[in-house]
Amino acid sequence: MERRQANRVNWTESGLEKNLAKGLTDRLGALIRACNGRWGWLFDKAGSNVNLLICSGKVKPHRTKWAVKLPSKEGRLSTEQALELSPYHKNVKDFGHLHFFKTRSGGLILEASREPNPALLKDLDTVLALVQARKEALALRRKVQRLSQELKDTRQISERLKPALEKGERRTEALSKWFRQASEMLTSTQLRARLPRLAKQAQHLLEVDVSAILVKEAERVRIWGSGPWREKLDSSLTVEQLGVLGRKVITNGQVHRYQKSGKRRDKFMDSLGLSSALAIPLEIEGRVLGAVLFGHKELHRFSADEIDLARLTAYQSSLFLENTLLVTGSDVERVVARAVLESMADGVFTLDWEKKITSFNPAAEQITGWRAEDAIGRTCSEVMRAKYHCPGVEEPGGCKTNCPLLSLLADQELMERGVTVEGYAVHKSGEPRYVSSTYSVVADRGDLLGAVVLFRDITEKKRLEEMKSDYAAALSHDLKTPLTAMKGYAVTLLKHGERLDAESRTEALEVINFEIDRVSRMFDNLLHQARLEAGVKNIHISTIVPKQVIRQVVSLYAFSGRSHELVYKVDPEDMVFRSDRDQLDQILNNLVSNALKYTPDGSRVAVNCRWTEDGDFALFEVIDNGPGISEEDRPYVFQRFHRLGGARSRRVRGTGLGLHITRMLVESLGGQVGVESVVGEGSRFWFTLPKFPPRPEEEDE
Repeated sequence: MERRQANRVNWTESGLEKNLAKGLTDRLGALIRACNGRWGWLFDKAGSNVNLLICSGKVKPHRTKWAVKLPSKEGRLSTEQALELSPYHKNVKDFGHLHFFKTRSGGLILEASREPNPALLKDLDTVLALVQARKEALALRRKVQRLSQELKDTRQISERLKPALEKGERRTEALSKWFRQASEMLTSTQLRARLPRLAKQAQHLLEVDVSAILVKEAERVRIWGSGPWREKLDSSLTVEQLGVLGRKVITNGQVHRYQKSGKRRDKFMDSLGLSSALAIPLEIEGRVLGAVLFGHKELHRFSADEIDLARLTAYQSSLFLENTLLVTGSDVERVVARAVLESMADGVFTLDWEKKITSFNPAAEQITGWRAEDAIGRTCSEVMRAKYHCPGVEEPGGCKTNCPLLSLLADQELMERGVTVEGYAVHKSGEPRYVSSTYSVVADRGDLLGAVVLFRDITEKKRLEEMKSDYAAALSHDLKTPLTAMKGYAVTLLKHGERLDAESRTEALEVINFEIDRVSRMFDNLLHQARLEAGVKNIHISTIVPKQVIRQVVSLYAFSGRSHELVYKVDPEDMVFRSDRDQLDQILNNLVSNALKYTPDGSRVAVNCRWTEDGDFALFEVIDNGPGISEEDRPYVFQRFHRLGGARSRRVRGTGLGLHITRMLVESLGGQVGVESVVGEGSRFWFTLPKFPPRPEEEDE
């Protein structure tokens, strides 16, 4: 908009309302006059550009929008700044002093020889605020009008597309359900439960009146579906009874489309009340497993999309049927094999030819400490960390350098029967285990597929064998020692008995008698061990006077232990209870004998008896002041064949059965046994026997 007034050209932006343009023109003119100038213009800042809003001068502006950088502060402009900020042509240079003033939306430039009145600047700023508000309102109104028109257009389009959208939503939901159903089918073999549901889901997907799945079974075709129409059909039909559907689809594997007309009728379709139908064969690798059938009671032409969906349902149904046939044939074998593997006490894992584990049964997890998910994918040497004694190798070697598979592959006979090796493996916790492993190759029609390893933990068996070996050596030595002593004294008596005095002969006979008792006790221990492990409990309950029993045991050992101090105490002296006298003698004999063997000469051994605090049990103690038992050995004191460590213990011969039998005898009588010891101070062996046996089998008065 351009307006001339008194040789002055006033220009305002064309988009401004008339009254706002007039208000800005009047205020700019007032500012120019107040500053005693001739030029003035006002602009808005828009990003890196400025938009000319109004100007007043001698000529029309040359540009209304240009890129320029505004001064950082108000004040007088240089010539270069004036040219950059000027909307006029570069030839217009007759400006006086130009001053820059900041506004809320941009800036104001005036030719001024004196400062403008602040009130006029404030009034101009108020009008600019009104201009900005009107501009924003106008832009918003235009946006609302545009959105209103777009909404109107969208509603019109929506009304036209609503039926298609509703159908699309229904089909999308049905397709989603179909895929969920299909994924469940691939893990199921239940035809009777799954096929009707599958047919019903396909019916919703294609929005048809009838949906059925036909499955070939030997000479007949079984029909699966849902809905009241199913009652009109037999459970199965012959291919001939299906008519064109049987000949064209089931037999030849072709797609069949049916449209009812006066000239074209089909008995099978008429029995279902169908006027239009589509049948797709269920085909896998050239084999027809059956067909899917979709039908409408009214005439309907199947679109290309519907045919594609029908083919999809046929494909998924084919996969389900094929999977069912495969799984059904091998299902029992697989379940049995899995049950056998999971219930085996022996560890089993399989290997590929990179020696990586491909399966790992629960027993293998227990023996090695590795979980199956952590072991699978690792090499067997990483999991087992074993050193085996392999055939043809003198020294045991690690899995990496001495792999049993190498021995297996090098010998055809071993490949046929497998190879069994023994050696140490390392539990995941770092504990060594002695294992026996059998390696066998897995082959299919001559192709080597991998290997299967069956292994068991024989650590306890190995330890028992070693203990039995030590036990046999100890037993032979213990038998030889008393026999040698008896032989020596017997020969002395035979050859020199007449020259010996009475005391020497008596001493020799006492030694022979003692050694005979010693051998008898050894055999008694063996017999007790055998009876107890066989579960034989030969218990004879009678009245026990502890003082008599203890005194007899102490007297028995008084001679052999004359270098020891043996004492006993019973409190009260007249205490009486009921138990097995013979077994109590055996228990006390074992404990006293053990104390004498493991304590040095001159030691003190005390045998005590008293009631427990509740008065229900008799408490026996055998206390010595010997070397004591270490904390490491204490848990194993009552185990069979176990011998304590230490220099003195190694010098003492024995079978390692005495304390084990003691524990079993005490427990068979309903009591408990234990030990307390301090190294260097001595040991206290104790056991309790009930005052009244809980279930005596035999009683002797």
